[in-house]
Amino acid sequence: MLVDFHTHQTTPDAKIRKLSNITLSRKIIEDIDHFEFNPDLNYSAGIHPWDIEPEFLKEAYEWLEIFLKNPQVKVLGECGLDKLKGPDFKTQEEVFIKQIRLAEHFKKPLVIHCVRSFNELLP
Repeated sequence: MLVDFHTHQTTPDAKIRKLSNITLSRKIIEDIDHFEFNPDLNYSAGIHPWDIEPEFLKEAYEWLEIFLKNPQVKVLGECGLDKLKGPDFKTQEEVFIKQIRLAEHFKKPLVIHCVRSFNELLP
């Protein structure tokens, strides 16, 4: 079974027409002081499995919570699991579960990245 959890298309009745992704990587966190929300865009924000660096996770979670409180951030993601790239799978699972909990807390949908880990995603 193949499922695309997100798409890059718009429809005439789409409520969100422009969505920009904020990937909370070390580079973004280091330049965060220069970030400004564009009033014409909506955003997703998340920690992508490729960008997980344990020494930056505490700060990434703090910034993620700040972003999720902003009404322009409509979605949490892209986050998930990837067996081909990224840190060890256990770390990816821990970060993904934390983001699922944040999505539930802030009542945001998830954009899920899932590469060769579908059975772990939906056991």
